[in-house]
Amino acid sequence: AEWNWDEVDFSDRVFPKEFLWGTATSEYQVTGAKNCPNAQWAEWEKRGHPAIIDGQTSGKSADHLRLCREDYKLMKDFGLNSYRFSIEWSDVEPQEGVFKGGAFEKYKVLLKYMSRAGLTPMITLHHFTHPKWFEEKGGFEKEENIFYFVRFCEKVFNALGPSVKLWCTINE
Repeated sequence: AEWNWDEVDFSDRVFPKEFLWGTATSEYQVTGAKNCPNAQWAEWEKRGHPAIIDGQTSGKSADHLRLCREDYKLMKDFGLNSYRFSIEWSDVEPQEGVFKGGAFEKYKVLLKYMSRAGLTPMITLHHFTHPKWFEEKGGFEKEENIFYFVRFCEKVFNALGPSVKLWCTINE
């Protein structure tokens, strides 16, 4: 059966005050290959992977790292109170077992700006991309590789856990 939306009365719908209205992005989607050069998608862009249509490249995408404060203001202007964003694993661990010093500093700054904008953060641990080296090992297709993801997650929890209460394990 189809709904007749013209006959549905929404006037009595009330959401709890603490209900989160939000949006979500992956870092790769909003910062592109320029800022995530160690992600498997950045490599696919270079090689012309079949998933890349017409040789398109992401470049710096929406330039979110530079424009984040304006982006957060737009979110608030839209009536949102939450933002789900991802931590770019390929930036945190660009080479297997090599964790980039200071990799979490940009996220701490983003969290500070989100807080100032009145947005509740939610971190996605895997959204869309992962390191090239993980892809070369077979990614999530091989059970023995889950160890690497767990190790990455532990690093994220330790670095950002005090500032974040909401977590999403995997999107895509």
